[in-house]
Amino acid sequence: MCGFLPGPSTRGTLDILWACVSTIVICAWTSLHPDIYIPKDLRPPDFQGSPRKFALVLTMLISPEVVLAIAISEYFEVHNAVRDVNTAFPACAWTQTDGYYAVMDGYVYDGKVVDVEKILELMRNGDIGPIPSNAPALRDRSKADSLAKFIACFQVAWLMIQCLARTVEHLPMTTLELGTVGYALITVMIYGFQWHKPQDVRTYTVLQPKATPAAGPVHSAVELASVTSNAENDTGSMHDIHENGEHAGRPNDEHGDLEEGQGGRIPSNTPMPEASLVVALMKKYETSVVYLVLAIGSPVYGVWHCLAWNFSFPSRAEMWLWRVDSVLCVTVGTVVLLLFWHYRENVAPWITVLLFVHIASRVVIVVEMFVGLRSLPPGVFETVQWTMFIPHI
Repeated sequence: MCGFLPGPSTRGTLDILWACVSTIVICAWTSLHPDIYIPKDLRPPDFQGSPRKFALVLTMLISPEVVLAIAISEYFEVHNAVRDVNTAFPACAWTQTDGYYAVMDGYVYDGKVVDVEKILELMRNGDIGPIPSNAPALRDRSKADSLAKFIACFQVAWLMIQCLARTVEHLPMTTLELGTVGYALITVMIYGFQWHKPQDVRTYTVLQPKATPAAGPVHSAVELASVTSNAENDTGSMHDIHENGEHAGRPNDEHGDLEEGQGGRIPSNTPMPEASLVVALMKKYETSVVYLVLAIGSPVYGVWHCLAWNFSFPSRAEMWLWRVDSVLCVTVGTVVLLLFWHYRENVAPWITVLLFVHIASRVVIVVEMFVGLRSLPPGVFETVQWTMFIPHI
């Protein structure tokens, strides 16, 4: 019989791979909050949709600072939206969650999606009544999201503690671990800015115009249209909210004053309408905030990979490839950003070439993180024993 038996004092290649891949996947997936999919017939001419989740996942893996820029830009946009609505109509009592829902293209009026500015105009003109807060219902749908973020934060904390402990004890680490910690740090910052943003919301709200006295009683001010992924049943269940903020049952069809919103969940592999994700980003979000975050985040993220300058690589060629690509991440990304700022939408072809070089250098670094696991120094497989007692995936 045996009592307490500690784990082995070494780790294998698969242990390193599993710890890093699980952290990257959970960080990438839980940090993404795409906007509500709006069918084409509900989009105004100037509609600028956000990238879909599949495109955001690829962006998160290659350039996580871009996703951080989106999160920070949306945070300030939502802050201003909530302030403006609550100042003009205190009865609305909007929270950050309500603001995010509006910014996520959550409201439709007269057959077209409307932004916060248009919503305020409609309420001021008396076309619609004050829109009450629907934060509790939105938060209820995101309970699983909060649990996933908590698990992700716990995994991130364990990985960072382990890498810090290895540095203190002068044990080498892999480029994959270094890159994963970089993802983790950016993910934590994204969580901070998007904590109140609902994830995977599949509903938009149809705003109903105020009924005139001659038109009879008002049954609903807004109507929630559930968007389902079932292509055979794309009309969802309705939840009505009176102008005084109280929830009511679905009215009888005989009144006929409510419209059904229809929509479908966009496939994850649907391509972006814009040729360049960067150009789409500049069009969709607050340009000044995006440029500021990218101007800081892009070179810093490149410098982070320069920390592996003296790491052991399987070959001398791979060592120099890593060094060159790390420098390119710092320099080319900054140059591309400055050129985008100068030329704005009139993007010259040679700027696109530089952008391709920047993206290619990021892809090479990601590939080398995994390829480099085939040949590692012996010290990489030694463990910091006490970190193994911390729960982790």
